[in-house]
This record gives sequence, C-alpha cells and structure tokens, in this order.
Amino acid sequence: MALPAAAYPVEVVMERKVAPNALVSVWGNRYSVPPGLVGGGDVQVRWRHGTASIDITTTAATIVCSHLLAPKGANRTVRLPEHTAALENVVLAAFTTDRPCKTKLNRPPSDAALAIAAQLAGPSGADPVIDLDVYRRATEPEALA
Repeated sequence: MALPAAAYPVEVVMERKVAPNALVSVWGNRYSVPPGLVGGGDVQVRWRHGTASIDITTTAATIVCSHLLAPKGANRTVRLPEHTAALENVVLAAFTTDRPCKTKLNRPPSDAALAIAAQLAGPSGADPVIDLDVYRRATEPEALA
C-alpha cells in the first residue's frame, strides 16, 4: 500500500502549572496566560504535530489562548499584549497607600546568646582558621589516584 497523502494528525497534550507571573513553561520557553489562571490549578498545552502554534486550554479543553511557537530551548518569553495589560492591572491594583510593615529592630545579642557563641567558639575564643592549602592538596590529581 502507498503512504497516506497527509501525515497522521498527532496531538501532544501536556499538563502545566501557571507560574505566579502568569507564564506557562513549554520546551524551554515561557508563554503568557491571563492572570486569572494563576493559582487556579493546571492548564493543558496542546500542540498538533507539524503546526507552528500551541493552544493553552483549561482542563475542560476550553481554549484560553494560542501562541506561535518559539524555537525549542530558546529561553524566550512570549506574551500577548492583552495578557501584559491584564497583568499590569493586577499588579497596580495590589499597590496601597497604607503604612508599610514595621521593620524588625536591630538589637544587640543578649547575654545568653553571647554565652552560647563563646561555647561554640571553643576555649580560645578565636574564629577558626580555614586552611585552603589542605583542601588544595586533597583535590590534586595525585591525591585522588
């Protein structure tokens, strides 16, 4: 028999988590999703073999967005303009004019903490000296043989 005229339509489906910055990692790249999907469980990434795009769907197979594929392993971030604008709105809405949290006071160590530190330092009370020459000798090729 002859080969079919077109390739079999293979579809790759991958489960992914949405990162806090509203990105989904696929094959060494990151693709944007609406910020409403952050923390909402998994999404599915669907790619039909031979096409130049991926679809990101909910687990119920509702398409959320489509992206053109970046080369595999290119470490690119692909964001749609509407996702960028929505993420900016979420970030700006989180700003507040309230007073910031109180910072921790910088207090000197207590007498109990100084006593414990003296115990750990030993009777000499000096900082331990680390001799890197001992490490060098231990890692030399003739020492490893």
